[in-house]
Amino acid sequence: VSSSYHIRPHIPSTQISMTSSSTTLKRIALVTGANAGIGYETCKGLLKAGFHVIVCARSNEKAEAAVASLIQEENNGVPENSTAEPLVLDLGSFQSLRDAASTFLATKRPLHVCIL
Repeated sequence: VSSSYHIRPHIPSTQISMTSSSTTLKRIALVTGANAGIGYETCKGLLKAGFHVIVCARSNEKAEAAVASLIQEENNGVPENSTAEPLVLDLGSFQSLRDAASTFLATKRPLHVCIL
């Protein structure tokens, strides 16, 4: 006997400032390993669902390249107004974890989804 459960937590929309010139209503998701593979595909799905995605990778170059690629994929179903940002995060380094946490906390934004 197989059971299927659909759990949908209550996630209130929060007004946040995405840029200095615009304010939008978006939920924020952070995805590790987001520059390739399952992490990258997860980011695409979250962008399609209307999330602002924080794209985490072990280097700034990889994170920025992934953001650029994700945003350019508008033709593949990613909405034109999709937003994402890079964040350096190496889960194998406690210092990298501290730095990434400090960087995110300094923005004073809520985090609605975290995918490790």
